[in-house]
Amino acid sequence: MSEEMRPQLVRAFKDLRLGSLLALLSDILVIASFLPLLMSMPTIFWRIPRQEAPKSLRELLSPMMPMAVSALTLALAALVLGLVGLYLWYRASSSFKLYDEAKFSLGRIGAVMSIAGSLVLAISLAAIFYFLLSLPPRYERPPEWGIGALAALLPGIAGLLLGVSVYVIGWILYGIMVMRLSEIPGLSQDFRYAGILMIAGTVLSMLGSLGVIGVLVEMASLIMIFVYSDTAIKGLSPSQ
Repeated sequence: MSEEMRPQLVRAFKDLRLGSLLALLSDILVIASFLPLLMSMPTIFWRIPRQEAPKSLRELLSPMMPMAVSALTLALAALVLGLVGLYLWYRASSSFKLYDEAKFSLGRIGAVMSIAGSLVLAISLAAIFYFLLSLPPRYERPPEWGIGALAALLPGIAGLLLGVSVYVIGWILYGIMVMRLSEIPGLSQDFRYAGILMIAGTVLSMLGSLGVIGVLVEMASLIMIFVYSDTAIKGLSPSQ
């Protein structure tokens, strides 16, 4: 490794370290955003059997609106942190690409795909949620309303699937780049395991009942990347 590349790699690992921390915080906020909604679910189930059936989704969800606002705030904070973290990963991968383009160019592509997928996913979820909340009461719906509603909802569902697919592919590509960091002379070989866990966590999170395990595995990989990046920074920095 040339001495000229050391400062470049130090900057790259600093971005990788901070990006991993922000991604970890984003995951924690996503998990936390579900707690207010779960806390309000008993209110809904307690209410439904004792009152007339709600005429619209807005009426059904009205008891949990205060909690929904809290959940939405946490989700937006998670989105912002996640996007900033992905941008830092993009910047890190750009620096790694200068060191070895053949090995690390995948990381840059993966970061861009994950950013794009996150934005498409967020917009699609917002559109679907807005559509559901704006549904008219049952007694105001014409007979042919169902077909039109389904047609209006399809773009949001398609965007949701597209966003998830692009995000997951990008995350896997970045995981491959993380695995290849172990090939840089003098760095920890454990980057390989962090990358493997990163990919495994993403795949498991898509498998329904294994989703929780996948999220935990992914969070473990982010912690590993943070720790190993910190070690790499200390090893590459000039001795004081």
